[in-house]
Amino acid sequence: MNTKDVDDFFAMDKTPEPPPEIEESPAPIVEPPPKRNGYKKQTVLPDLSFDSGLPAAVDAEKTLLGSVMLDNQALKEISSTINSEDFSLDSHRRIFHRMMELYEAGGAVDIVTLSNELAKNKEIDSIGGVAYLASLTEGLPRRPVIDEYIRICADKSLLRKMMLICSATIARAADQSEGAPEILAEMQTKLVELNDRIRLISLRKNPEPFFVGFRTFLASAPDNTEWTVEGLIQKEGNGLILGDSGTSKSLLVFDLALHLVAGVSWFHHRIPQRKKVGLVSREDAPGLSQSRLKRLREGAPEYLSMFLEGLDLEDWLYVHTRTQRETWTLQNEADIQEIIEAIKERGIQICFFDVFRVLWHGNENDNQETAFVLDAAKRIGRESNCQVCIVHHLSKSDRGTIFDRARGGGINGWKEWGMGLTVENPDAAPKDKIRKIEFHTKSACENDPIYYRLDGEDTTLTLSEVEPPTPQYNFRQSKKGKKEPEADRIPF
Repeated sequence: MNTKDVDDFFAMDKTPEPPPEIEESPAPIVEPPPKRNGYKKQTVLPDLSFDSGLPAAVDAEKTLLGSVMLDNQALKEISSTINSEDFSLDSHRRIFHRMMELYEAGGAVDIVTLSNELAKNKEIDSIGGVAYLASLTEGLPRRPVIDEYIRICADKSLLRKMMLICSATIARAADQSEGAPEILAEMQTKLVELNDRIRLISLRKNPEPFFVGFRTFLASAPDNTEWTVEGLIQKEGNGLILGDSGTSKSLLVFDLALHLVAGVSWFHHRIPQRKKVGLVSREDAPGLSQSRLKRLREGAPEYLSMFLEGLDLEDWLYVHTRTQRETWTLQNEADIQEIIEAIKERGIQICFFDVFRVLWHGNENDNQETAFVLDAAKRIGRESNCQVCIVHHLSKSDRGTIFDRARGGGINGWKEWGMGLTVENPDAAPKDKIRKIEFHTKSACENDPIYYRLDGEDTTLTLSEVEPPTPQYNFRQSKKGKKEPEADRIPF
């Protein structure tokens, strides 16, 4: 392809490019006055204009081009769905076209080779120079997740094509040099082509068939349930840990994390395989999280400590607090991309988010808003192939089970396994308080609650399992003057 051919292939660069102008816009149909013989009111055609430009997602396009500069293999993934014509800017179309030429020739695609290729074809100035190429990778992680950006660019391209088909059809109809059947037939042909493209994009996102047959479905069934913690946490399920303020939910999570990385039974529940764990601790001050983890490590019982000593915890347990990022939320796309990349890079298999309420800004009683944030958490788990557990507060209600009392709307639809944490004797001295864990899982029968106490001195901390408190009956005066028994928990 020579320079002239390329110039004919690409349009002029505009940001964003407007659609082709319609030379003669049809005048709106003017309604005649109503007639006495039952004249039917006609619909007035809208006065179509494209002053706002065609649909475009320039930032998404830049992200895709930048991802290729960082990892050439991304080009294979991008080109399976979109081509140069799907970019809204002429400069981006030119850059992508030259990237494909370099890649197909077996060459590396980087700022040096790409700028050289553009300069050789006298296109370097038209795309904004080497400085613009360098700007494409600014702010991107080393391996950006690009699935969503591919979908966005493809969607905007399809919207532009639909608008152009409709505007061309309106112009031809207004010209009246062709009959309606011919115009409609061509419009339908073009729309069918677009629909086929949409189906291909949908198949790329969901490559598996919608239905499978009975025998095929059962053939892939596992012989047994796969567990992260046997009987409590099934493999790959989303988790929810609930508790009131002051129940030390974070300590429970930290203790569970140490057992997971060691592969040691937790409260007599076997952990079949050690896991790499991520802790996103945003509620407590960073110093408090450090102190708690250190005290739990120092106070680890011998059966746990011996396994932890054989591990390099630097490569097994990862922590993120406000020290690493002062602001981080589940509502920010850059933040979501960052954690997906971090989880994949370190091979984290289960990640705890503590606590849910400080990970986003909004109305937690709004079911729709909560669902949007939970979808972001699901996306993190899905794209990084990692289990996700959210730590959350209880409401003040005392109705239903502990899992019915999660604060806010819509949160209960998240859990596939859950733990509910309460203090059984809140009036006791801190060292005597007994905590109770109740469990929920879709993959097993109901488990008995576990009771434990926080033991240790100032430098150590241990979660020690204890017997449940014994109920003690006191008498209180009823409304009718009779004494009725009242079951109370006595301090253990």
